[in-house]
Amino acid sequence: MATFGASLLALSVVGLVAIGVRPDILERLSGDPVHEWWGGNESWGTGPGMEAPPPGPGDAEGFGWTVATGGTEPVGTGPLYRYRVEVETAIGIDANEVARVVDAVLAHPRGWRNEGVSFQRVDTDAPVEMIIRLATPATVDQLCAPLDTNGQVSCRNGIDVVLNQRRWENGVDAYAGDIESYRILLINHEVGHALGHAEHVPCPGPGQPAPVMMPVYYEGLQGCAPNLWPYSEDGRYIG
Repeated sequence: MATFGASLLALSVVGLVAIGVRPDILERLSGDPVHEWWGGNESWGTGPGMEAPPPGPGDAEGFGWTVATGGTEPVGTGPLYRYRVEVETAIGIDANEVARVVDAVLAHPRGWRNEGVSFQRVDTDAPVEMIIRLATPATVDQLCAPLDTNGQVSCRNGIDVVLNQRRWENGVDAYAGDIESYRILLINHEVGHALGHAEHVPCPGPGQPAPVMMPVYYEGLQGCAPNLWPYSEDGRYIG
C-alpha cells in the first residue's frame, strides 16, 4: 500500500449489480438493519495530526459528468455537509439511481449522521463540501493522483469522494454475491474518510462487527462479522 505524507491509502471496492438499483437495497436502507456489515472500501483519509492530500480537482474539467438532478432536505443535526452526486458519462449508469443509494446511506439512522453532522444533496449551482463521483478506472487514477489507485480502487482526495467503476461492478471476494451491501459500505467508508477518519482499523475481535473503516479489500474481514454501518442500533460507534 503506497503512502503519501502521513496519509494512509485506503482502497475502496464495490460490487457487481450493473446498472440501476435493486428494490431490496432500498428496503435495507429504510432504517431496519438487515446486515451488520458491508465491507471493503479503502481510500485515503486525513485526520488530526495527519497531512492532508492536495485538494481534489473539484470541477474535474474535461472528463464529462452526468449530475444527479434535484436534491434532498437536510438530515441529521450539526454542521452541514452539502454534496453532489456525479457519474462519468462514459459509464452509462443513471446518476439519479446512484444518488438514491447515496442519499439513503447518508440518511440512515446508523450512519454518519450520528457523528453530529448533517447531510444535504444539492444541485450543480450550490456550493458543496463533498462531490461523490462514480468514474472509470482511468479517470479515478487521474482524479486521485498523486494517490496510487492502480486502476483498481477508489479514493477520497480533497472534496472528491471518487468511486471506482471496476469495484462498483465487480466487488470484492469478501462480499461476493452481495454487491448492494458492499456499495453501502463503500459509501460509508469513503465518507468516513471525508469526515476525518483517516486511519484504517483492524478487526476488534473474532465475531465482532467489522468496522466500516477496515481495509477489507486487502485484508478481508479478519474474522469479524459483516457490518454495514459505522454505528450500532443503540448509537455505539463501531468504527
